[in-house]
Amino acid sequence: MADILSPDEIAALLFTHQDDDDFHIPRKLSVYDFRRPDRISKWAIRSCRDLMYRCLDNMQERLSALLQTIVAVGITSINQQTYGEFVMALPDPTCFAIFDGFGNEQIVFNFTPRLYRPVIDKLTGGGGLPLPPYSEISDHNSAILFMTAIDQEIMSEFIDIITDEFSQVWQKVIDIKLTNRQILDSPHIYQIMPQNDVVITYNIKVEFGDVYGEEGAGEIAITLPAFALDDTVINRIYHIGGNYNYAHKPANSIHMEANTEDICVDLYLELPRMPISIKALSSIKTGDIFAFNSKDYLLYANDLPIFSCKADLANTKIQASIADKYSTYEEINMATEENKLSGALLDIKIPLSIRLGKAKKALKEIYAIEKGTIITMDDDVDALVDLIAGNKLIAKGEVMVVDGQFFGIRIKEVITHE
Repeated sequence: MADILSPDEIAALLFTHQDDDDFHIPRKLSVYDFRRPDRISKWAIRSCRDLMYRCLDNMQERLSALLQTIVAVGITSINQQTYGEFVMALPDPTCFAIFDGFGNEQIVFNFTPRLYRPVIDKLTGGGGLPLPPYSEISDHNSAILFMTAIDQEIMSEFIDIITDEFSQVWQKVIDIKLTNRQILDSPHIYQIMPQNDVVITYNIKVEFGDVYGEEGAGEIAITLPAFALDDTVINRIYHIGGNYNYAHKPANSIHMEANTEDICVDLYLELPRMPISIKALSSIKTGDIFAFNSKDYLLYANDLPIFSCKADLANTKIQASIADKYSTYEEINMATEENKLSGALLDIKIPLSIRLGKAKKALKEIYAIEKGTIITMDDDVDALVDLIAGNKLIAKGEVMVVDGQFFGIRIKEVITHE
């Protein structure tokens, strides 16, 4: 007989159900907007955030010295949106600073009135008087929102610190030299890009002195054109901004990485791959010999070359002696012009390789591999080796030495697949 839930258990299951609507699983859904596709992936956005964190400490120290008080700076969000959406969300008037020199594009640093008014008051000898709530600002005192030419000059040093620290970090990933500053009091006066172009916006909260909380916190919005962040820039951001030490990682992340170290990966000992056309591949028969223009071996983890090595065939099992880390994929990259589709399908070229042996190792064992390490394969020395086309076994054969210089394979068995 099935168990019957008590009223308390039913209430516990439905505690989030507050109305008469049909019960549903909470899930964030949105219609994909083809006019505004996401130009930057989520992991790239996170890397942009991590890169920006690198300049916050210096920014806080320099702003604290300028304002002669403790300044707290923090990123509240990073948004991917259209330029039109960014502009419409800004207060008007505001401090809208435009610069040339972010690669070949322009970049915007926007400072809200709730930030620049206390800063100007502090720099002119005041205590950093906060801006009153907007509900208390009427036509007769709305002038306090606008910046005069003198106000802009006073704010220059504050703006210079922000742009300088930003440039110090971003110069590692993109050609940046911010010049030709223009400061406007309205974001609608000057359009630096089409309304539908995608931008990345850092929203940074700045608090100082005794001014904290929603009414006193000012914001800086740093907006970059997404199309300036090409794949090369994104990769640089990822490698510079995304490198964390364990000390900065949450405990559950460390635990997960410890678990993944026990995951096993297939290791393959192969000669560097060479291209072969499908036409040549389809005519392979027993007795054929293929010569590979190399005497070096590579150790692959799944399909990725990780070490160059030497093969020891003197023992009963094939052994790989690690020589050095393999840092480039160019030698086995099949995507050259001559290998592209040029007409007949039979002329398409795919990678061909001789696989001498295979072993399965845990990730923690692979991490420990260094120069001089000996890795024993599962295969016997006198066993036939595999001829691999793409990722498919097509034949077995015996290793040959061609012209006393290069390795090759004599086909002993052609593998047929259903």
